[in-house]
Amino acid sequence: MYRKNESSSGRPRPQPEERPVEPIDGAHERFVALAADVAEYINSVETEADTRFKIINRILTEVLGWPHGEVSSEPKTETGYADVTGQVLLSPVDELD
Repeated sequence: MYRKNESSSGRPRPQPEERPVEPIDGAHERFVALAADVAEYINSVETEADTRFKIINRILTEVLGWPHGEVSSEPKTETGYADVTGQVLLSPVDELD
């Protein structure tokens, strides 16, 4: 699920162990790898927009696996604007007899 096997500094990214993992374990491993990558450029994060672009979007897509097309930035809501929203698509449940 990583975009590339190297961080922005060219160092290899930590890779998950070769074993079956539960979804939460995989998300934790991806978060640890992302945190190490972000630590390399954290001083360039100066604004809310930087935080959203360089950290939050990466957590939503790379760690949590949200498809890019299902993440909306600052959509209008009934009470104003939201910073971020995601769509949850549910499959219909078959009726049980």
